Amino acid sequence: MSIFQRLCLAVILSLFFIQCNKDSSNSSSVKETLPKLSTLTLDFIEKRADGPAAVFEVLSSGGANVIQKGVVWGVSPGVTISSENKIISQSGDSSVRENIRGLAINKVYYVRAFATNSQGTLYSNEVSFKIPVDINWRDSTGLYIFYIFKGGELGYVTGEIHGLMTLGQPAIPSGFFSCTNSKLLGTSTEIGSGKSNTEKLINAGVDCNDPYSWSPSIIYSLAKGCKDLNTKKLVGYSDWFIPSKDELAKLKEFNLAYKVFPSIDSWDYWTSSELDANQAYSAKYNGTFAQITKTSRQQSIPVRSF
Repeated sequence: MSIFQRLCLAVILSLFFIQCNKDSSNSSSVKETLPKLSTLTLDFIEKRADGPAAVFEVLSSGGANVIQKGVVWGVSPGVTISSENKIISQSGDSSVRENIRGLAINKVYYVRAFATNSQGTLYSNEVSFKIPVDINWRDSTGLYIFYIFKGGELGYVTGEIHGLMTLGQPAIPSGFFSCTNSKLLGTSTEIGSGKSNTEKLINAGVDCNDPYSWSPSIIYSLAKGCKDLNTKKLVGYSDWFIPSKDELAKLKEFNLAYKVFPSIDSWDYWTSSELDANQAYSAKYNGTFAQITKTSRQQSIPVRSF
């Protein structure tokens, strides 16, 4: 081989190795991976909310643009972005904090953070939780928990949290306790009995002829007012009832401690508890209870159990 041929071969080999090294360098610089996420944590510092804040950070985009990021949750482990229960974060920062809302009490939920790029979706660690509720806890509709059932009371379930909630408003308009004052319905004054009391009132009849008016107009009993409230689904619920004497007493105790329902101490309200065939219990504005005839007209504060 001539010197000229050898020089040409050397130049060709040099160019080949340079190009290979260049291609190798370019290949490693554009290699993409899944994003990287920090550990997901939950923040329950907002006591008056029906869910926690999910907090995490996108540590790395994986060499490609993050298409979407957020949190996903459900009632079973291993929930994915195919679930309807998710929040797509609009934050342009790597740090994300999203509030999960609308969760039910006494359910175990599972939540994960996620980030997606062109290589796929990466999930964070999974956290399971129940909503930590107590007295004065409020859900997203504005309802307060004013009482939690104790052992031995109607509605108490071992290992679970159940109790009573209210908006604290006299949403059931003025009406008779029942259509007649000479029939004993068999109601109770106990905590946990308000729902069954109300059902008995509804079964007894909802429309009452007005004995105090010259006109043939119809006025409504408490049962009619409560039934209408559930038909209209006040703040989304259709399970309202008239509290029993002891339940309404707990509501007044709650308001005395927290001062969240100013109207409660301004008016008299029916309970769903009878004294006898002719009289029923009424909560007075001054904090006491009185026995008045069933054909008297008063409004009532609806409550619901959870």
